[in-house]
Amino acid sequence: MRKRNANFLYALMNLFLWGTIGALVTYASRFYLHLGLSNTVSGVLLAAVIGSSILLQPVLTAVVERLHVSVQRIICTAAAMILACCLPLLALADTKSAAVPLMCLACLCVQTQPAFVNALGVCAMHNGLHINYGLCRGIGSVSFALCVRAVNALITRIGMRAVAVSAAVLALGLLITALLFPKLENLEKKQRSASRFSEFFRNNKRFFLLLLASALLLLSHNTLTNFMYQIALFKGDGDAQGTAVMLSALVELPTMFLFTRMRRVARCEFWLKLSGLFFLLRVTLSLVLPGVTGLYIAQLTQAMGFALYTVSSVAYTEKLIAKRDEVKGQTYLAAANSAGSLAASLLAGTLIDLLGVKNMLLVSIAVAAAGALLLCAAVTPLSEDACGAAL
Repeated sequence: MRKRNANFLYALMNLFLWGTIGALVTYASRFYLHLGLSNTVSGVLLAAVIGSSILLQPVLTAVVERLHVSVQRIICTAAAMILACCLPLLALADTKSAAVPLMCLACLCVQTQPAFVNALGVCAMHNGLHINYGLCRGIGSVSFALCVRAVNALITRIGMRAVAVSAAVLALGLLITALLFPKLENLEKKQRSASRFSEFFRNNKRFFLLLLASALLLLSHNTLTNFMYQIALFKGDGDAQGTAVMLSALVELPTMFLFTRMRRVARCEFWLKLSGLFFLLRVTLSLVLPGVTGLYIAQLTQAMGFALYTVSSVAYTEKLIAKRDEVKGQTYLAAANSAGSLAASLLAGTLIDLLGVKNMLLVSIAVAAAGALLLCAAVTPLSEDACGAAL
C-alpha cells in the first residue's frame, strides 16, 4: 500500500518541508530584527547557520553511506529537532538569549533537509517507485508560497510567535510523512560501494564547475530571498515582502509541473543553461524597475530562473553521477546551493548596512552574470536519455 502511495507521500513530504522553510528561513532575518539585532548581525547569524549546514551535509551523507542509516531516519531526526526547538519558542519569542539559539538550531535542521528529500526521491525512482519529482517539488513551492503569505498575516495578529507556531505544525507533518514513506530495500548495497570524497571529484571534475556556478547563482538569488524585507522597504513598503516572496514561489509551479514535457522540446542541459540567464534577469529587474509593483514584476522571472534550475539541476546531476554516488551527488549540489546562501547572508547584510540596498543589488547583478557564464561552460551535452523520465 505504501509503495502505491509513494508519490503522494513524497508530495506531502515536499509540502511540509518547503512550508517549514517558508515559515522559518524566510522570516529569520525579520525575527532577528524584531529582537533588536542589526542587519549585519542578522546576516552573520544566517551565515553561521548556513555554513554549519554546509559542513553538516557531507557528515550526514557519510553517516548514510558508511553506517547505513536510512535517508528517512535523517529526515525524521531533523523534523523532530525542529519541533523541539519551535515549541519553546512559543513562550520565548521575545527573549533574545533563548530565542536566538533556538531559531538558529531550527533553521540549521531545516536547511540540511532539501538535499536528503531530493536524494530520497531519486533513490525511490531507482528502486522502481513512481515519483514525479517536478510535480512533487512544485507542490513544495505552492506550500512555500502559501506559508510565507500565511505567516506574514499571522505575524500582524499574534507577533513573531507566528513563526514558531507555523514551523512546529509543518515539522510535525514532515516527521509523519517521512515515517510513513516506504523503506528502500536496495539502497544499502549502493551505499556500501559509494566512492570516497577524493575519488568522487577525481571522477567528476566538471561537476565541480557546476557546483561553483550553482554557488554563485544562489548567492545572487538569496540576496533577494533572505533580504526581501529590506528590499521591499527600499521600494517603499516592507509589508510587500510576503506578497513578493509568494509571487516568486507561485510562478515556479508551471515550470516544475511541466518539466517532463519541456524535456521533449529540448534537453535538460539547455534548460539548465537558460536558467542562469533568468537568475541574472531577476536581480537586474529588482533593481531597475521602480516601486513595489516593479519588485512584483521582477519576481515573475523566477519561473525560468530558480524553478527551472531546481528541476534541471537535479535531473542533470542524477544522470551525470554514478548511481552508487546518487546521495552524495544530490547532497553536494544542495551544499553548493547552501554555500551561495551563506555568502549572500555574509555579504548582503553588511553591504546593506554600509552601502545601502541599491549597491547590494549591483553586486548581486555582477555575481549572477559570473555564475551564468560559468554554468554555460560547466554543463556539457549528455546522452539522449540524459534526463530521467520521472524527473
